[in-house]
This record gives sequence, C-alpha cells and structure tokens, in this order.
Amino acid sequence: MAPSAADAGAGWVVLEPRTSLVWACLLVAALMVWPVLRTWQAWHTSTARRSMALLTAGGCSLLFVGAPLALAADVATSGVRVSGERVETTRLGRTRTAIDFADLTGVERGHEGSLGPLTPSAWDDYVRLTGRTPSGASVELEVTTARFESLQPLLAALGPVVRDRPELSTTWRVPGDGSSVDPPQP
Repeated sequence: MAPSAADAGAGWVVLEPRTSLVWACLLVAALMVWPVLRTWQAWHTSTARRSMALLTAGGCSLLFVGAPLALAADVATSGVRVSGERVETTRLGRTRTAIDFADLTGVERGHEGSLGPLTPSAWDDYVRLTGRTPSGASVELEVTTARFESLQPLLAALGPVVRDRPELSTTWRVPGDGSSVDPPQP
C-alpha cells in the first residue's frame, strides 16, 4: 500500500463533516438526560420489581443518551481525505481505508433517500468507489452528503480519472452530454 496522507505530505483536501448531524445528536442526548435520570431515580427508590426498573434505566441510558453520543463521536472523529491520486478514510487522524485511483474498478454516483431535517434537501448525494488492494482484496468506500458537507473535492479529483477511464462508471455526469443522475422530481 502506498504511503498515507500524513506520510506523503502531498496536497490533500479533507472533506468537512456535517456539523448539523453532530449538533443534532448532542441535542438529542442533552434532551434525554432528564428522563433518563428520572428513570434511574425510580430504580433507586423502588422496592417492588427492582430488577425491571434497573433494566429499564440501563436500556434508556444506552438508547436515549449513549446512541446519540456514539453517533456524534463517530461523525466528529471520522473523515475522508482526497488527493489527486488517492482517497483515504480516517478515524482519529489515522488511515483506515485507502483506494488509489489507479486501482479503481468502479465509480458510482447517485442520490439516496434523505435523513429528514438533518440533510439540506430531499436527497443525499453519494459516491461509491470500488477497487482492489495490491494484495487483490476488494475494497468499497462510500461517501455521502449525509455525513459530509460537500462532495466537490472528491468529484473534482475523480473527474479526470473517469474521463480517462469511462468504463469505471455508468452514472457519472459529463457536462454537455445530456446525461444526468438528478433525482426524480415529484
């Protein structure tokens, strides 16, 4: 595998995480603290069915506070770096998955359903990259606007690759050729 972004020191662009998703998760966790504390108080003061109250309190803690905090931490600590030759996913600044553009076997671009008010429109754009590692293993990487503010740096880096190797994608929009992957309008 080629050197990572940190080792190479080349011109890398980091995709910005969707901060509204992080803030929404933190808000949900904050709003759920009071009901969860009340559930723990009920367990502490109950005498009958104490084990059921404990299970309820623990479940409420994990579901209503733990899950939103875990999602916020996941979104805030993971990222995607793009250069002219490679895409890397990162966790806490360390490279987890990397695909060199020369090793790509497919590029898919399109739209998926929305996450509701956390997304800017009725559709989330995505780019799905498939490729092979030097050892021959298959690698798939998906980048969506549900997690990142913009896909433009990735699209700009992939544009020349898809133009040079059109067999990689059937969903790539080339300006002026009349093709489109825009979502259907209601």
